[in-house]
Amino acid sequence: MTDAEAALPPESAMEPERRSVLLHERAALFAETGRVAQAVADAREALKLVEQEGEDNAIEIASARAHLAEFLFADGRLDEAEDLARCACDELLPRRHTDAAGALVTLALIRNDESSSVSIEEAMALVREARLMELGTKTWALKSLERRLKLQLLVMGRQ
Repeated sequence: MTDAEAALPPESAMEPERRSVLLHERAALFAETGRVAQAVADAREALKLVEQEGEDNAIEIASARAHLAEFLFADGRLDEAEDLARCACDELLPRRHTDAAGALVTLALIRNDESSSVSIEEAMALVREARLMELGTKTWALKSLERRLKLQLLVMGRQ
């Protein structure tokens, strides 16, 4: 990752949209490598950039909230994660947007009750039934959700 980071142009030289994409992808890498605090910081900054674009991009804002909620959950900040995931679902679910899947999983993991399995199945179905999503992207998204759930089961088993 150090080599990849060194190859990136300075963030200050990037236009806001590209910087937002960089922050989103880097946050995911940080989370995958156990650097959750850095993932939260990058996802929070990405959300700020998207919010600055205005209200015409409600889907992008909701998607950024869903991603930040995932990292906040991993960092143990459940109240904030729940609020953001709920806001993301309110915007994305009526549109059947696949980014709602991550928010649904976050809410299911926070609740951790009998309704959680229903939310998780809804999240998986949302991705499986996405008409505009390419097969490779769909497969990657489903595997990502499954990996997240398995990781959480491992963490819960240790407690």
